[in-house]
Amino acid sequence: MDEFTVSCNYCKSNFTIKYEGIAAINRHKSSESHKKNTSHVKSSQCVSDFLRNKDSDEYEKVIIAEVCMAYHGIIHHHSYRSTECNVKLAQLIFPDSKISKKLHCGRTKLEAIALNVLSPHSIEIHLNKLENKSFSISTDASNKGNIKLFPVAIQYFTIEEGIQNFVLDFYEDSNETSEAIHNNLTKILQKNNLDLKRVIAYGADNASVNYGKYNSVFQKFKQNSDHIIKANCNCHIIHNTAKYALLKFPLDIENLVIKIYSHFSVSSKRLAALKSCYDYTENDYQTLLKHIPVRWLSLFNAIDRLINNLDEVKSYFIGIGTDECPDIISNFVWDEKNKSQVSMSDIYLYFVHQFMSVFNETLLDLQKKETNATNLYNIMESLKGRLENRIKYNFFGDKVNKCLEIIGEYKSNDFKSSALIVYQRAIDYLEKTFDYNNTIFKLFSTLNLDSELVHEKVISIAEALNLEINVDKLFDECCDFNNKLISLPLNAKMLNTLNKWCELMKTESNNKPNLLKIIETVMAIPIGNDFVERVFSVMKNIWTDERNRLNICMVKAEICSKVNFSMTFNEFKVFASKNPKLLKDAKSNDKYSKT
Repeated sequence: MDEFTVSCNYCKSNFTIKYEGIAAINRHKSSESHKKNTSHVKSSQCVSDFLRNKDSDEYEKVIIAEVCMAYHGIIHHHSYRSTECNVKLAQLIFPDSKISKKLHCGRTKLEAIALNVLSPHSIEIHLNKLENKSFSISTDASNKGNIKLFPVAIQYFTIEEGIQNFVLDFYEDSNETSEAIHNNLTKILQKNNLDLKRVIAYGADNASVNYGKYNSVFQKFKQNSDHIIKANCNCHIIHNTAKYALLKFPLDIENLVIKIYSHFSVSSKRLAALKSCYDYTENDYQTLLKHIPVRWLSLFNAIDRLINNLDEVKSYFIGIGTDECPDIISNFVWDEKNKSQVSMSDIYLYFVHQFMSVFNETLLDLQKKETNATNLYNIMESLKGRLENRIKYNFFGDKVNKCLEIIGEYKSNDFKSSALIVYQRAIDYLEKTFDYNNTIFKLFSTLNLDSELVHEKVISIAEALNLEINVDKLFDECCDFNNKLISLPLNAKMLNTLNKWCELMKTESNNKPNLLKIIETVMAIPIGNDFVERVFSVMKNIWTDERNRLNICMVKAEICSKVNFSMTFNEFKVFASKNPKLLKDAKSNDKYSKT
């Protein structure tokens, strides 16, 4: 080519400008071939746009964004296809963003991040905090269709963060024998380098496979660690106590609540007729609540809602007559009334409402985040005491007592006899299932900080837990602790037991190693199986019919990520950006090879 020949990079063609100069260039720009070639270039991107400099700050931000997108999808139970679509949408909405332009979060990458980055790190952060502390292990069994699933949960305690729970594993096994459960738990502990001797308690529901006298999971653990404590679910005990107590009551309230709810839940026509009854009473319609027999808290709430809507519900059933409703509803609605317009069925309902409120309040106390092993005995003792006081003073609830004054002596005595039997059955069942005399939790109650620590009782706790401590130094530690407890400011004295211990020991843990060892062990003991029950609730939200292609490994990964991190999206972004190991694993291609 000579000096007057030019080349077009887009068309890959040459032309001369010797005679026409700039006019030749303009004519080429206007040609159809040039326009066609340049249109392709505008719609495509350079290869450099897709290449990432792994040492650049921009690449780091892209990785953080991808990890956060995966976590965001998990905590909101989104499918991986949905999260992939969100990434593409972000690229359309924010075309000027360098970060969104370089985001590449397909289903395969998101699954790899969840399975081999987020889930392992969510477990690792808790294992690092465990160090050499004592901990408890809890499990339960539930079905997903024809699959039997077992979550494995760990509870431990740190002065900095209080009581901590996390999911260590989530596995499938059709074999639900004590031997199979014990073997699986042992293997999981060994896999995670957790010494079986550090297990201070075994938590589960009250089934015989878990706590039977001879061949249960608990007995197998005791063969390896004689000091292990039975941490069965006290929420189940209270729930079963209420059911047992009401078993011989004249009116089957539980069945009544279920039947009334079922009557309206299957028919929009019936529901519309019920709503029309509110026009006469000028009250707002309230949805009747469903009672599930195995749920701890549902009966009281269902009865409470029924009482609030009792006039409208009765008006509806009176309107349709006895032919279209079950006998139990007919007997309840058309029960003979005295001059005061109060029926015995109404009194029975009001009594059960008052009776269940006592159990409902106890269950709520047990499931508070701050409730721990030092509070359990007092909570259970308070429940028993409230029932005994009701027998002693013939108290059946203010509403019931007022009704009894006007229904006649014969009916009143008949009701009192039935109600007192309910109270006594509840007390008998509690005493049978919760050992009020010899329980170790009674000993733990001396650590609830309602009063000063008693050195001898603290030593008894250490001996019961088989802890090696220096008794002489423990004496000085207890005396110093009591001085600090007395001098607490008023606002700190109002704290609950757990927060008081954390507040008093934050700056003293190095000076009180023996007391710290005892309190870390006691606080690691669960008092119920509610955490594991919540894991099943999370599983149901994750493993829906729409996400039926999920396998056990992915379900475990999502459960661990959601439950163990337990962070808001903003908190997680800060955590991820300050965690180089997590980002390193997210960058590595090894996350795919493990999938």
